[in-house]
Formats: sequence, C-alpha cells, structure tokens
Amino acid sequence: MSVITCRSNRLRGARELSRKRPTESLYNYVGGSSGAWEVTQLTTGRGEPLAAVTHVEIINGHLDRIPMGTSWVLSGLVQNTRYVTREERRPVGRGARGPFPPTCAALIPTLRSPEWWELGHAARQELQQAQSPLHGLRFLSAMIRRWQYRWDLSEQFDGVTWFEYEPRDSAAFDDLLADWRASEEWKYVRRECDIRLVRAAW
Repeated sequence: MSVITCRSNRLRGARELSRKRPTESLYNYVGGSSGAWEVTQLTTGRGEPLAAVTHVEIINGHLDRIPMGTSWVLSGLVQNTRYVTREERRPVGRGARGPFPPTCAALIPTLRSPEWWELGHAARQELQQAQSPLHGLRFLSAMIRRWQYRWDLSEQFDGVTWFEYEPRDSAAFDDLLADWRASEEWKYVRRECDIRLVRAAW
C-alpha cells in the first residue's frame, strides 16, 4: 500500500490551510478495492505509473483510518482560483443540469518540473491562461459540473485535478484534455496519470 503523505516544504502554506479548514479544504482520493467510483481505465501519460485499483473513494477531511484493500491515497487541498479568470469561475451548464449528478469522472494527478516552480507567479499565470482547458467549457452545454484543482500533499505529485461529466460528453472531454496536453504549460509536466471512472451503482 502506498499512502502518500506530506513532506514538501513548498506546500507548507497548504498544510496551514488544512489545519484551519480541514473539512472544507482537504480531500482524500482512496484507490483500492471498494468505493463510490469504479475505475474503467488507468493510464500513465508520463513517468511512473500508479498501482492498478478497481475503485476510488473520495473522503473529505482527515482520514481517521485507511480502509481495507487500499493501494494508494492521494491527499490534496482545494486550491484558490488565482490562475482562473472571472469568466471561468462562473458555473458551467447550469441550465442543463439534471436531477442526478454526473456519472463519469476523471482523476488526473500531475507532477511538474522544478523549472515550473522557478518561474514567477505572473509567468505561470500567463502560461496557464494562454491555453487553459477552462476556456473550452464555454462551448460545452453541461460537460463538467465541478472543476476542482487540488495540491497533492506529497513528493510524488504536486497537483490533483478532478472532473465530472456526462457520458455523452466523453469525446468532448477527451478533446479538451488533448488541448491541455498540447499547451505550453504541459511541457513542464514530468509525471501524469489518467484515471477514468464511472459512478458505482446507487
């Protein structure tokens, strides 16, 4: 079992936030043999792969115990929206929402190179906004219901991104992700895993 813990001085501020608002800010993605989300595909884009699992459970707040059958835990904090424009903060697809939450999801942990963190804040913001995947959301009726970027508290990944979308929007989501991977920002990514999931039976 690989339980990923926080050891990075670079994320000291994130740990402080976790202590202040643990329930609101801290999320744990528990990969194992049970959970609310069933894994349909786990691929490695760059770097070392994650251990294969059949399910992922999302637990908000600190973990009191590690569930049986756990292979890994990605723990992260909700990041603020300093890289997102005011237009991109607006809810997406509000008018097309149905009575039930989306049934498909993608969990994408990434690790960026030291060169990325050596860039100034303004330079990183410019790169992320130049070809942000969020721009594509304006042209999709109800694809992503929830965009959450989280710092992963570990040395293995420095970001965890969670997407939810409907099955009919799977192709559009793949196109959006392809644009993201073709961006200048992605040149700094040295490790990436792509975990696709479907909501388990109610």
